[in-house]
Amino acid sequence: MIRSIGEILPQAAAQFGAKTALIVGDKRFSFNEMEALSNRIANGLTALGVAPGERVTLYGPNCWEWLVAYYGIAKTGAVVNPINVMLTPEEVRYIVEDAGSRAIIASPDKGEPLLDMKGGQLADVILWGEEVPTGATSFNDFLAKGSPDFTAQSVEPSALGAICYTSGTTGHPKGAMASSTAPPASARVSAALWIRRAITCLVRSVGVSRGASTCAPSLGYCAECFSTSPRASSTSAAPSTPSSCIDWIHSSMTG
Repeated sequence: MIRSIGEILPQAAAQFGAKTALIVGDKRFSFNEMEALSNRIANGLTALGVAPGERVTLYGPNCWEWLVAYYGIAKTGAVVNPINVMLTPEEVRYIVEDAGSRAIIASPDKGEPLLDMKGGQLADVILWGEEVPTGATSFNDFLAKGSPDFTAQSVEPSALGAICYTSGTTGHPKGAMASSTAPPASARVSAALWIRRAITCLVRSVGVSRGASTCAPSLGYCAECFSTSPRASSTSAAPSTPSSCIDWIHSSMTG
């Protein structure tokens, strides 16, 4: 039984190895590759001093780096704090401060404006991409220099695993805390609902792959993404909101 977020990928890699775990655009990653990449990130975070229970904010668009970072954070025992890219800069800054983030992992466009927040509790801003500005830590350096081996930290099932903030439509965004067992439980429900066979492919707006399925994250809830991704990936299911499904169906009928 998987007890925490950080245990999901190691177990999936051990069982499914070279099978495709993730499709992003023209890139494909096996479970083994995702395991090694996320281990490199976990080693990089540990070298910076990130400890179990500390908050690490994840801020960027849907891409393979996002998912690798997600699992890398989880493996250290740190608390994942994913931020919606549609929030305003003021809301993002509020979340980073309110969550008490120890580090931020982000895309360059999202993370660079937050560099002036370094100091005090926020010690590191880690950016993916080929070049990073002064004051930032390179995500790509973690991938290039880090060890592909890492043993996920053991955490209590009741320990905090993630803090996800609301949109803040009625005031400041509010953090919803999830235990380390909540995301694995949600993944098991998704597997029971959608995964019918070993080659099942899901299109998800934010993907957390588990089991033998392939996850193909879309770039957001938009008709174009959902109308093209299923054809390209031979998608078996695309769990989504009612409004998104209506837009997708309409696009498919009219496109």
